[in-house]
Amino acid sequence: MPIERKPYVSLNAEKRLEIEQLFKNGYGMEETAAKVDISYTSLYRELRLNDMTEYDYNATVAQDNYIERKRAAKIARRKKWEIENVAKSNGGLHC
Repeated sequence: MPIERKPYVSLNAEKRLEIEQLFKNGYGMEETAAKVDISYTSLYRELRLNDMTEYDYNATVAQDNYIERKRAAKIARRKKWEIENVAKSNGGLHC
């Protein structure tokens, strides 16, 4: 029976803790994904983004990494916006 795929969603801290507990209790990747109600590809992505395996997954570290990635993306968007607005205010001319 094929596994139903759900669209990717960002995991919250509670789901990360649930994942950590399931891994500690010996559940595999697909079983864990099913119990947490996410696609197994979302779980693989979570592990890859945090440079972890199912054997060393740490929900607290994963949540901290998520917050840091989110913060970095926000800063990058802000810098891009500032650069674009400076270019517009200078009429597209370089100083």
